[in-house]
Amino acid sequence: HYFSLVCMFFICMWPDGVSYRAFRTQLWIYTLYTGFVQILQTRYQMARLYTLRALGQANIMDVANSDSTQIRWAPNMTFLLPFLFGGQAFTLFNAIWLLKAFHRGVEWQACVAGVAFLVIAIGNIFTVVMTIRRKRLDDKGDVAKKKV
Repeated sequence: HYFSLVCMFFICMWPDGVSYRAFRTQLWIYTLYTGFVQILQTRYQMARLYTLRALGQANIMDVANSDSTQIRWAPNMTFLLPFLFGGQAFTLFNAIWLLKAFHRGVEWQACVAGVAFLVIAIGNIFTVVMTIRRKRLDDKGDVAKKKV
């Protein structure tokens, strides 16, 4: 979240010019897509928590990241993953675009925002891949325990 804050701070400081105007529309599309993905994530978390509450495994005040709601792999997560990776690819694309623009000689804000976008993209991709891996391993461990 701090890198997102830094990124937006420097984009807001970027003077209005040809390079900023070229990036502005791309940033608007990225922002709209990110908002759409956040809505999908919220719906996914609401559905998972509803399921856990119905099974008696979670309380009404639990949140998705609490220890009492260990959410395992769900089929609707498969629906969500392409949108997550699409957003992360878009973030990586923004980083590359900004860094290339800086090399063409635009304002320094493009470089700082590009580096921040790059850190965000790499961090998000790593986090999602590790989460998927952990959920898959947890599910395999649960199946092995049931067989014993």
